[in-house]
Formats: sequence, structure tokens, C-alpha cells
Amino acid sequence: MIKRFASGRPILFSVIVFIVNAVVAVLSVALFTSLFGLDMTSLEDTALDFSGLSVQILSKAVLSAVIILILVTLGMKSEIIPARKGIGIGLLLGWFVIGLAIVQFAFTFDFKNVGSVETNKFLLLLPLVVGTLLIGVSEEFLCRGIFYNVIFNKYRNVHVAVFVSSAIFGAGHLLNLIVGASLDETLLQVLYAFAFGVLVAAIYARCKNIWAVVLLHALFDFFGYAPEVLTPAYASKMALTDTNTMIIVVVASVVAICLGLFLIRKSWRAGAAVSADNAAQLVEDDELSASQTSPTT
Repeated sequence: MIKRFASGRPILFSVIVFIVNAVVAVLSVALFTSLFGLDMTSLEDTALDFSGLSVQILSKAVLSAVIILILVTLGMKSEIIPARKGIGIGLLLGWFVIGLAIVQFAFTFDFKNVGSVETNKFLLLLPLVVGTLLIGVSEEFLCRGIFYNVIFNKYRNVHVAVFVSSAIFGAGHLLNLIVGASLDETLLQVLYAFAFGVLVAAIYARCKNIWAVVLLHALFDFFGYAPEVLTPAYASKMALTDTNTMIIVVVASVVAICLGLFLIRKSWRAGAAVSADNAAQLVEDDELSASQTSPTT
């Protein structure tokens, strides 16, 4: 029944799954913030110490479990099994994401005072790795693993799958308002997330390995959060509402969208992500189409 609904009404199904996951996310964050004595409405301004990272890890672990359950229900178990094929090309195609992550780190990390950073802060990098990896798993399994695939399997159009799944991914960042983010900062994050989604969805369509984009996502978030863990006072000065930073974000977003479009430029079917139980059917369709259009001798 769920598989039939997903294949027949993929966009509506994606919206419903998004709402369900948003509810799960809010409830899990509320539960774990209360356990650690934190205020959920000001979590955005909470220092990334052991308590803050623990809330992130536990809530994302719960969310990841729910998303994996949905993937299994949809018959997409192959999506969650790590495979080496496509990882290398995916990471190569993600050069802009990696470069942007490094630039972001260089821009927000206080290199002048790195010697005065307390040892216990460096120890927090391990839970940060776990937390950002879980962010990558939950968001990529949801937006690319579920949304992209069910939309593509219905419309057989990479561009539709890339842009619609990315729009849902971007809209999901409106939830940041619940944890204390300002409206202008949140809207900028929505734009940035949409552009990031277009690029990583295009990479996923090309490399056909979701773990490649999981790693790219986790790497990007790790370099983004690391300065807040190690040198929070310096990193907090680089707010998204700063005019120069806003310009950089908008420019980076435009570049990401253009790169994503470039990656899927050749054919609206060339970037099909092979997933679920109908992967073999997609191959058969391609072979039949090729045989019908091939010149005879």
C-alpha cells in the first residue's frame, strides 16, 4: 500500500513523509533537550559542548532510524548498504562542496588563538564527527534516498527529481525557527539548502551512490560546526546576517545551482539513480529505447 502510494503520488508522499519526519525531529529534540536540561527554543544559540552535541547525535539517530525504516518499507534496502562503486566519482564531482567547506572553516576558525584552545574542546571533535555523519545519513537518505527516487521513478525526469527534492530539502530548514533562529537567517538557510540540494542531488544522479553524498554532506557540516566547537567566540562573530556573508552565501548558492545543472545537462534520463526494486526495469527501458533508435546497416 505504501509503495503503491509512493509510486502513484510521489510528491504528495514526499510531503507527508517530510511532515512525519519533522514531527519526529521536533519531538526527539524536545525529549533530549529536556533530558540534558537545555531549552529547545534557544538551541540554535546553545554552545556546541557535550550536552549540545549529545542532543544532536541522539535526535539524528532517532530520525535516521525512522528514515531507514521507510526506505526498507519502500523496497530500497540497496540504498542503505554501503558500496565502493561510485564513491570516488561522487567525491570528485563534489569538489565545490569540499572546497566550500574548507573555505568556510578558514573563514570562521580563529587560527591566531588555536594554541589556547582547551584540550577538552578537541575531544569534542569525535562526537562532532558522529553527529555530522548522522546529519548526512538522515538528510541524504530522506531527500535523495526517498524523495529523489520516488519522484524520478514516477516522472523519469532527472531535472524534476533534482529540483522538487531540493525544494523540499530547502523548506525543511524552516524548522530552524523552532530552535531559535531568526527569520532572515532562516530564509537565507532555505536558499542555501535548496542550492546545496540541487548540487548534491545532481552528484547523486551521476554517481548513483548515496553514501558519496552522505560523506560530502557530513564533511561540509563538520567543517561548518568545528569552529563553533573549538573557537566559539570567534565563530559567532561571523553571523549569516552580516552583509558580506549574505552576499557570499547568495553567490555560492547560484554557483551550486549552475554546477548542478551542468552535471545533469546531457540527458533527462542519463542521471537516473538506480534504486528500489524497479532498477532492472529502468535498464530494460533504456536498452529497448536504444535498440529502437539505433541505425540499421
